[in-house]
Amino acid sequence: MATPEPSESGVGKDQFLKLLVAQLGHQDPLQPTDAKDLLTQLVQFASVEQSMATNQALEEIRVAQTAMANAQLTEMVGREVFVRSNSFEPDRAELSFLLDRDVASATLEVVDAEGRIVRTIEAGPRPRGRVSVLFDGKDQQGRALPDGEYELRISARDEGGSPVEATPGLFGVVDAVSFAGGSPELLVNGSRVRPADVLEIGSKITPTTPEFTKIAWQDLIEDWRRP
Repeated sequence: MATPEPSESGVGKDQFLKLLVAQLGHQDPLQPTDAKDLLTQLVQFASVEQSMATNQALEEIRVAQTAMANAQLTEMVGREVFVRSNSFEPDRAELSFLLDRDVASATLEVVDAEGRIVRTIEAGPRPRGRVSVLFDGKDQQGRALPDGEYELRISARDEGGSPVEATPGLFGVVDAVSFAGGSPELLVNGSRVRPADVLEIGSKITPTTPEFTKIAWQDLIEDWRRP
């Protein structure tokens, strides 16, 4: 009589033990189950049980790590960030990028969806770090660019003429964190970005509206005028 084999998706631990006890109770006394086969099956069962316990422990660790990572992402809300991205809409007021080191020249090229260079901007010498160049949303002839997605290409060189890495992207403030769809995303300036594309994280921005400032000053003056 064959000994039942344990299965991760089929027979569980309790079921397997019940079947094994029932089998031993109904086996032919003249042809009992071979002790070696029985031991092999028990070892296999122990291995499967240990594997299931390990998988469960790993899943619990994964869930805990995900929860911790999500909690850390919420701390980014309200912070300034630089997000790696070479695509943009023509209504963006600035074209931004990061430089590895000081450069003597930096040339920006705006490329349309068909791969044509529609605008070239000379950014001149720039220090390392963050760089933002004003952009009026027009092509080389001064005409407004049609709506759509454009690519930013950057060519930068140092004093010796050697190329310097320039990473295009956008600066903005993290407005919220979305966990919909299983993968977390940051909402930056109305765009959804992956946390992996964030290259720099700055300080938190404290919102101060003109109305709030005006009211605060009025209260201060009134307090000062009171006898």
